[in-house]
Amino acid sequence: MAHAQTPAPSLDLQSPAARLRTFMLIRHALDSRVVVNWAKARYFGIVGDEMTPLFGVTSVVLTQSRPMANGGYRTASYELGYFTDHEGTTAIRTFDNPYTGETVTIPEGGYPPSVVLIGSD
Repeated sequence: MAHAQTPAPSLDLQSPAARLRTFMLIRHALDSRVVVNWAKARYFGIVGDEMTPLFGVTSVVLTQSRPMANGGYRTASYELGYFTDHEGTTAIRTFDNPYTGETVTIPEGGYPPSVVLIGSD
């Protein structure tokens, strides 16, 4: 038996409220549910036409958004990440900078929680 398909809602970016709703749905929730985003990436240095692998990073961001009376949102986020070798397999505590020859200690932990007010306009 065939199922009726519900048409996708149209994308309205004409009004500030519609643009804000679209923006919020990309990385947030419209209510107070916690949204979890994670990333795993590799970083490279580029000088001229030469690309040098540097390190990897794995992170998670927890975000909670709450609607405000003015139509905007108050969001609170916490990010925790760690740096890895370039292949992303081993956590590292120091980084050997290929450009300066310096070995630097990598800070442990994440960023402190942050609050951002996202306006309705």
